[in-house]
Amino acid sequence: MNLNEFFASTQKLLLGEVDVRTYERTLGKSPSGRKRLQFYRTLIRRNMMKVLREMFPSVRARYLQLHPHGWGELVDAYTKAHPPPAHWDPNLFAESFPDFLAGKREAHGKLPSDLEQLADFHWTEYRVFAAAETWPEELGPDGLEHRLYVRQYDGKIPVYARELVRNPQAKPPEPTPTPTIIFRNLQTHRLQVFYPNLLGLLVLTKRSGKALPEIPGVTAEKLDQAEKNLIEHGVLTRL
Repeated sequence: MNLNEFFASTQKLLLGEVDVRTYERTLGKSPSGRKRLQFYRTLIRRNMMKVLREMFPSVRARYLQLHPHGWGELVDAYTKAHPPPAHWDPNLFAESFPDFLAGKREAHGKLPSDLEQLADFHWTEYRVFAAAETWPEELGPDGLEHRLYVRQYDGKIPVYARELVRNPQAKPPEPTPTPTIIFRNLQTHRLQVFYPNLLGLLVLTKRSGKALPEIPGVTAEKLDQAEKNLIEHGVLTRL
């Protein structure tokens, strides 16, 4: 057996795809004993639980409202579908969780959409927090999809996420289309959330280099003022 085969077999054991007996038939008996070898699987599972619990605290609280004893099974299902990546940052294990929840909702129709939106918010928070202070020119002057993300949520999901962390029984907001900007303030360098109006969204469209639609009542002066407000709030870069 070469080293690649060893790692492949060991990964199957650690992810629960094979049991210890099967593993030992391939690699031989462990000098530490079967019980201690099996415990490595327990450690890995606890680590996966920890990463998702800490990355998505409000998602866990909301999911436990729906399935009081189901969080562990959800983590196991996600781990099976998305094994931990071979990367120095263990948090990247969480990257596909929002899409995973969306897929489960679309496939079975039993999960509310706020779950995947909560997960998307937390993951976007992490991306903003971890983003470098500089970015490629193609991302525009404001670092769109780097230090600034625009989302359309069904309500003020960031507020709901904070409420769930304080109170795990908090109720979801009424479904209302809510444009949301998640960004790192250019002045304070802190992560913030901003809820733009129509003018703010048009400014973002303009700053990304796209053509603006003609909307009655929207003038160049109003757009200029909206842009100044976003700059003053640290959302946009001062050109």
